Amino acid sequence: MKKITTIILLLISSQLIAEESIQDDNKKNKSLSIYLRRYSTFIDSFEQRMLFQNFSYFDQNDKKTIPGYEFGIRKKFENSNFSLQSEFQEYKKGNIGMRATTCIGRYCDLAPVSAGAYLRNQFRNTILYDSTPNKFRLSFGLRYIKSELSDGSGYRYNYTIGQKFFGPEIGFEYQTDKYWNFNLLIQYNYFYLFGKIDNRYNGTFTNLSPVSFDSDPNATYVGGEFGMKLNYDFDDLYFLSIGILTLEARTKVNPYAMTVNYVADPQYKYALDTNANINYLIYNAANSREVLRSVYFEAGLKL
Repeated sequence: MKKITTIILLLISSQLIAEESIQDDNKKNKSLSIYLRRYSTFIDSFEQRMLFQNFSYFDQNDKKTIPGYEFGIRKKFENSNFSLQSEFQEYKKGNIGMRATTCIGRYCDLAPVSAGAYLRNQFRNTILYDSTPNKFRLSFGLRYIKSELSDGSGYRYNYTIGQKFFGPEIGFEYQTDKYWNFNLLIQYNYFYLFGKIDNRYNGTFTNLSPVSFDSDPNATYVGGEFGMKLNYDFDDLYFLSIGILTLEARTKVNPYAMTVNYVADPQYKYALDTNANINYLIYNAANSREVLRSVYFEAGLKL
């Protein structure tokens, strides 16, 4: 009887050990993370600065936050220190607030107005290398951005100001050890992108502004992105995070590349080109700064 009892106990204990081993393997094999972020972002954009430069009666002190979303996937390769990460970010198209001079009789003041609808999206595809497992990672990849500000008033006028860039980025990640299912992750990415800006305006012949203001010069987009987030793991499957993200970049344009096409009277083209390029120098538009500051919530799962 003792032998039978001993055998039964050995079988039960071996089964428990096997189940624990399987659970440990499942934990180790969770190499895929999928997450969704919801942003609230304060934007001081390149497009707003260009609008202020081209139409001096606008003032860019009145801004507001806009919502955005990001979907991301991270896959760790088995038996290696490398991971692949892809992220797609898009801001909901909506009005950007600015201020313009408004007069009632002889009294004039700056009043809030809509600068137009702003749209921005971004795609990142990076490879991460764990130089210190579960602690410090290096990243190398590619980044694409496209943004646009547009507005119009029927036949009177319409404008589109935008930029589009693509190029390499490098960066790093550092994450702390986990305490009570919490851990902190800090990241920084530096990018140097190549592309073009698109700056177009159309108005009526009676409008004092040029009938057609066009530009499509080569440009670079150089900057960095700093992020920090607090993660909480509910279990081995679900996690939730709250974070901040700050992007600062400069759009660098050759100031002598700007052109103006005055359809109504082409003979003024040279003078308008010269005036546009002088304005770019005066307002330092050839080296325009852009800032995006975000707070976000993130929900995800590990598979």
